[in-house]
Amino acid sequence: MPKTASAGGLTIDVNRDLHSTQSIDGDQDKEKAYHITSGMIGSYLEGSIFEQMFGRQAISTMHILNYANQQGVAVYTINQDNVDTVLPQLEYSDDKK
Repeated sequence: MPKTASAGGLTIDVNRDLHSTQSIDGDQDKEKAYHITSGMIGSYLEGSIFEQMFGRQAISTMHILNYANQQGVAVYTINQDNVDTVLPQLEYSDDKK
């Protein structure tokens, strides 16, 4: 529990969350699905910590992605292979890009 807080927001990020999985029937797709799902749930629960502590809405990455999906906002993964095609699509000034 924090002893003090200041304006500007609070953040949390779980840097390491280890899971060791083995599918009962050897289906590797189930193992991958578990890791994806547990990562999404973990992100959502990080925001839940502040909601429980302060009784107010908190925002996690999953909240933002869910909101973007509901509003039809495109979400991009930018890497070295697509940077030249994705950056021009973003509505930011050139100095921010």
